[in-house]
This record gives sequence, structure tokens and C-alpha cells, in this order.
Amino acid sequence: LGYSEEGHLLRYDADGTHDPTFALAEGIDDAIDSVTDVFETESGEIVIMGDGIDPTLLDNMGAVVQTLTGTDEISAAVRVTEVGEDNLRIWGNLAPLGSALNMGYLQFADDWSGAGSQTHGTRGEARVWQMEHTNDGGVWLRGDFTHVDGVARRGMAKLAADMSLSLNFESAVDLPIDEMDRFAVHPAGGVLVHDGEKLRRLSESGAIDGSFAEPAYTGQS
Repeated sequence: LGYSEEGHLLRYDADGTHDPTFALAEGIDDAIDSVTDVFETESGEIVIMGDGIDPTLLDNMGAVVQTLTGTDEISAAVRVTEVGEDNLRIWGNLAPLGSALNMGYLQFADDWSGAGSQTHGTRGEARVWQMEHTNDGGVWLRGDFTHVDGVARRGMAKLAADMSLSLNFESAVDLPIDEMDRFAVHPAGGVLVHDGEKLRRLSESGAIDGSFAEPAYTGQS
């Protein structure tokens, strides 16, 4: 799957040739510039989502099968991950009916029925921007939150393998939350983040790694 210069989602075969039989549903194709994740399942179905697109299940030809909703309202979904062989989790901001906005995931079974959810309370209208797997089975979350489940976690939090808030990680860097900064998982552990002034490497506990030095940049900005 890839994007054309005109902003359409296209599919390419293994040899790199364009597959003209794949055609994304018109309403979704019109909002393709707001897509945050496109995920292809083992069976060839596609989950697509974005700021202007409710998480939607497509068949392998691009036609809409169903919109994935449960008892929670999904707002600004950011990522799809696979759990086991047949379950998918859609990560983002969830608003259980009658409740405040929280971050977490909705899980769907192989028949696309709701198979559970988990949310973590944040203060105010906090959002999660990015989610990545940790090296020990948990996940990293980055967003504009200041607290998670009542515990101070400004801009970044780690969830353990059971998806509970990890108390072993707290960023030693005062991360900016007024703009959508991203991060990268370091292969040796920890993460690379930008504190608004420089790139830093944080350990698994959130401590600043003093051995990491940001390279000097030259040329035009």
C-alpha cells in the first residue's frame, strides 16, 4: 500500500506493479490527507483511520465492510496493533458514553465484534499522538497529557505488558506538550525525544543518557 502524488491510496503487487483492481471507497479517499494509520491484517483486510475518518474495516479491494465502533466513541485514533492471531487493538482517544475523554484502546475479535477496551484517565481534553511498542511487551505513549490515572506523567508514559501504567518510567526531561512532537524507540532500550532544544536519549526509567550527544547539523535549515 502507498500514496500517489494526487493523494490516493494505491496497492502494489510484490513486484512493484500497480494493482488497478484496488479502489478505495470514495468517502474515505476524499479524507486521505488526515489518515494516521493504515493496517493490513493477515487475511488481507484493511483497517484505516484518521482525524476525519472513523476507524473503518475495508475488504482487500478497498470497499467498506463496516465502521469499527463499540460502546466507546473513538476520537483521533492513531494506531492499530495486532494481538495474537485474530485480535486487533485500535489505539487513540476514547470517550466512553457519558464520561470524559481518556486514552487507550478498543479491541476487536476476529469476527469484528467488540472484545473489550482499556482506558487510562487523563486530565482535561488530553490526547495521545503516538504509540509504539516497548522492548518488553508494553507500549510507549506520547501526547499532550500531564497525568495518567492520577499519576504525574507529562507528555510521555509507559504502559507495562498488562497495559497498566508503568511506575518504573518517568521522563527526566520536561517534554513540550503544546505541539505534536514525536519520538523513536532506541534499539538498545529507551527512547529518543526532543525537549524543545535538543535531541535526548532517555533510559528505560526515563533518566537522561549523558553518553548520547546530538550530532552537529550543517547546511540550510
